[in-house]
Amino acid sequence: MLIVAGALVTSNDAGLSVPDWPTSFGSLYKIPPMVGGVKWEHGHRMFAEFIGLLIIVMAIWTQRVEQRQWMKALGWIALAAVVGQGVLGGLTVLFYLPWAISTAHATLAQTIFCAVVAMALFTSKGWLQESEAVSEHDLWPSTPALTAGTAGCVWIQLILGAAFRHSGINVAGGALVLATSVVLAIQTRRMIQSHATELVMKSTPRKAVALSTASQPLAVPREGLGAIARDYAELTKARVTTLIVMTAWCGVYFAAAKSGVSSLSWTAFNALLGIGLVSGGTAALNEVMERDIDARMRRTAMRPLVTGSLSVLHASIVAFGMTLGGVAYLWLTTNWQTALLTALTSASYLMVYTPMKMVHPMCTFLGAFPGAMPPVLGWTAIRGHLDAEAFVLFVIMFLWQFPHFHSIAWLYREDYERAGVRMLPVVESDGRSTAFAILFYALALVPVTLVPALIGMSGWTYFVGALLLGCGLLWFSVRMWTMKLAPAVPASKLRARHLLQATVIYLPLLFALMMINRAA
Repeated sequence: MLIVAGALVTSNDAGLSVPDWPTSFGSLYKIPPMVGGVKWEHGHRMFAEFIGLLIIVMAIWTQRVEQRQWMKALGWIALAAVVGQGVLGGLTVLFYLPWAISTAHATLAQTIFCAVVAMALFTSKGWLQESEAVSEHDLWPSTPALTAGTAGCVWIQLILGAAFRHSGINVAGGALVLATSVVLAIQTRRMIQSHATELVMKSTPRKAVALSTASQPLAVPREGLGAIARDYAELTKARVTTLIVMTAWCGVYFAAAKSGVSSLSWTAFNALLGIGLVSGGTAALNEVMERDIDARMRRTAMRPLVTGSLSVLHASIVAFGMTLGGVAYLWLTTNWQTALLTALTSASYLMVYTPMKMVHPMCTFLGAFPGAMPPVLGWTAIRGHLDAEAFVLFVIMFLWQFPHFHSIAWLYREDYERAGVRMLPVVESDGRSTAFAILFYALALVPVTLVPALIGMSGWTYFVGALLLGCGLLWFSVRMWTMKLAPAVPASKLRARHLLQATVIYLPLLFALMMINRAA
């Protein structure tokens, strides 16, 4: 009903009938005369306030009565989304209905609806009752693949529909609607045949494993500034956040060079600070959502939420504060495009990549999209729009992630298997698919990294250096391909570690060479 109320505002051109926000004609509590467009606009606001209050109560109650950590996280996500929706609604009024903000507002509204429907489903009696597990390993495409494909189609359709509505573009998304309908039809038939999705089949064993972690002793909260700093560094994944900020600065640098401004300006500083805040906050939210998984893996067992040195409430407040504060900071100090793209990057990481890790190995592919965004965010912070150079930086980052993350998954396969994380080396235990993916993306990376020299971003010194670096990374990838050993074989770990080290060295050297040659 709230979505219908919002649609009526747009359909009746009543978006600015109430010209101020958060007040209505200067008052927070007086109801204005409900005539003309005010009837639609103010009625929509009152309805939204009521629904928002219900979602707040629902989120708090979920934390009180729900035992599943991922359900608690979904409650917080619904709460954060409804707060963000209110802010976006206000911005549409204050900035006189810009189409981009209106598009985000319409899309997020339907996303909130999906989250609430999901919570209703996951707490229903039928979902919680044990169901007979029906194997579907012989079916193709699998239910997780269909689910992910459907979600992607619907999400794109939401964005296209809202964008066309608010920008005045007269384009029909008929082909995408048809594709979505076909996928939904196939998936519905599969669900009827199988009686349950893989998520239902996994719910009982995951709960049992999660309960086993309760036997682990909790640490006494650490004392001293050094220990607190280490906890925060671990919570926000400081090393990963630093790498993100560095790659974002690469985008800032090239955008500033194209615009003829300094890459050390206050705008550049504000951009990197805001991106760093959102990155750290997103990492912290990820640890809040995955603390039960972290407890089952040796390499993450000492994270502060697992040991108890930081409480979940404390970490959640810090995480939401950094994420939302970082987006607002980018909006105020750079431009709305950067803020919106950063918010969408964070949301896709948390709402797509993070849950997909427990469902299907395509999570690595989906996670590569937000992972490739930092240089794009740095670019838009300076330019205010996207250019071909930003796309080139995005593709380089996108391709680099596959050798990097597949080598990590190879090294820690046993950890991921113990935690139920469905990375490719876990699902394809012989390692052939993983080795092929590493080789394929490393090979694709070589010509792509030469493009900056061909379009004038960097010179021929960079061209030669990028070619040598690409061949070096390709050599480590070929070693993985020719090894013919499964990830479970200890002897294979050494080559995977060498590849991981090569990827860590490769990216900073590539970007540094690109920037240095540009400066020359």
